[in-house]
Amino acid sequence: MMNPRRWPTTSLFAVMPFLASVASAHHATSMYDRTRTVQLEGTVREQLWVNPHCSVTVTVKNADGTTTDWSVETGTPNINLRHGWRRDTLQRGDRVRLVIYPHKDGGPSGTLVRITLPDGRELDGAAGFIDKELGNGGDAPGTSASPAK
Repeated sequence: MMNPRRWPTTSLFAVMPFLASVASAHHATSMYDRTRTVQLEGTVREQLWVNPHCSVTVTVKNADGTTTDWSVETGTPNINLRHGWRRDTLQRGDRVRLVIYPHKDGGPSGTLVRITLPDGRELDGAAGFIDKELGNGGDAPGTSASPAK
């Protein structure tokens, strides 16, 4: 019987492709429409600072007077820290403006390109980090009007 503490190296190499496919599947962003952006203005309801992705929920007032909670992914805590975020950057009740790539299913969710904080500072979200690294400048080709203010 093989000693479980000493796996042969070949076993590790056999498992690596599977692990890589699981990791890449998790980090897929194909659910977001990166051909357009949506601008939101609203009030922070909640910020989650957790792995694998941080998120913020923003309550947006619609044109008809109703409200919609938008769930927006921002990036991992580690990446956010490296780009100027802190765990306490957003507080419940903060008024913010966001530019997001919306979810393709049309629901009130997306991934953050950029956020303007109450003090006027702008921070990038994961989509903004990626766009700038690729030389895309952080905005999609078409920007739609805000669904509500």
